[in-house]
Amino acid sequence: MLNLLNWDKPLKVNGIEFPNSAAAYNHFKNHEGNVSIELNIKPSIEQKETPKTTTNTNGEQLIEITVKKYMTQPASPGFDFMLKWNNNNPMPMVTMVGRVLEETKGMVKMELWGSPRPSSACLHCGRKLTHPVSLLYGIGPICGQHYHINPFESEEELKKHYETIRQQLAKVKWTGWVIKSAIKEKKIIEKETVHS
Repeated sequence: MLNLLNWDKPLKVNGIEFPNSAAAYNHFKNHEGNVSIELNIKPSIEQKETPKTTTNTNGEQLIEITVKKYMTQPASPGFDFMLKWNNNNPMPMVTMVGRVLEETKGMVKMELWGSPRPSSACLHCGRKLTHPVSLLYGIGPICGQHYHINPFESEEELKKHYETIRQQLAKVKWTGWVIKSAIKEKKIIEKETVHS
């Protein structure tokens, strides 16, 4: 029924507020059982407000950000930011590189991509890294699927594999709004050290 509504105004389904029926349908498409639909609701203050944005003046400046884990999670009944601002499309990694597109008082819209680099925490999930291969990639054994094994006979082969991982991570792209208070670390990086 939700996909037949084509309702382009706020609505509530089972007590959860959605900006339109398409968003509600995406959330409930695998739901079994009854649903309660409320139309003609007054949107919450957050939905009424259109953010006052400023366009980035230094769009070419590259920034590496590390966010709190909740920015990589889909919306939940208790935290629906991803649904309201990013079409329920969470960040794919906790640490990403990119540029600022727009900014409000409490949020920043960014174009981001993955970029491997030596790190003591997994760039994908944020867990602490200890193994030399994981530390080199910045990706843990589960997220990188290398399982703490260095199958390469030489340093040269390992570096080639690093380049392959770099290319794969550079394909992981995301554009969306990030809550400023969710940014744990932020640093400006040199263009030469990043391949987008």
